Amino acid sequence: MRPWVESFQEDGIRVTETTLGGTCVVELVFPPGYAQARLDPEHGYLAIVLEGNLQKTFASGTLVLERGTATAIPADAAHTASFGGRGARILVVKPPSAGGRYRELLGGIRTQRDPGLAALGQRIATELAAPDVAAPVAVEGLALELVAAAIRATPERLASARPAWLAGVVERLHDPAAEVVSLAELAASASGDPAHLGRVFRRHYGVSIGIYVRRLRLDWAAVTLAGTDAPLARIAVEQGFADQSHFTRAFKRHTGVTLARYRRLARRA
Repeated sequence: MRPWVESFQEDGIRVTETTLGGTCVVELVFPPGYAQARLDPEHGYLAIVLEGNLQKTFASGTLVLERGTATAIPADAAHTASFGGRGARILVVKPPSAGGRYRELLGGIRTQRDPGLAALGQRIATELAAPDVAAPVAVEGLALELVAAAIRATPERLASARPAWLAGVVERLHDPAAEVVSLAELAASASGDPAHLGRVFRRHYGVSIGIYVRRLRLDWAAVTLAGTDAPLARIAVEQGFADQSHFTRAFKRHTGVTLARYRRLARRA
């Protein structure tokens, strides 16, 4: 029994919902081919597509949202939605208000594909399904982390707060197909000085490049665990870990649960 979470069916949609510290977190599972009538949201929200795909049609145009897409939708942004042949599973976070620190995020319709945001969304959904007493604290903390990360990723914040060359570095780090490179190689295509690159990166992201990359690869691993049956050893190699035991230890430090438990909870979500 998890009294802090409410689960129900509404018009064919499976809903799992909770409100913690004023922030509302909702997981929505839409059936294949579902057509959503016009929705005029009273509050702005951030939505992460965890599985499936859909189209949202606004007065200004239509957005095609695939798995891993994060979309900020302001209050009163009326729209309809149509879902693909696999339906969709979506994680929605509604901050307490659209003012103050949330204005940057919810001031307009924004969409982006960011593996870090997608992984945070998946981790929140996994915690929603967890039966232990720590889950509410984990959900609230991860929801706030997700909103903060989305705010930092807004075009205005990226353009005004960071050197132009830093965007290229981050883009390279976020490329799942890219090989692991050294700090010197990154600096050669950016500021030219590895020490300067390290200082600037830490100032804007709060951690070293090494820690950032490790967390990013663990987030990618979490998405793979949740969405595929890939063997753990293969995921470890793909994400650059020395072996499965190294991957196992790092993943538990990052998420607080073992690989097997995370996959089990994600499948239940």
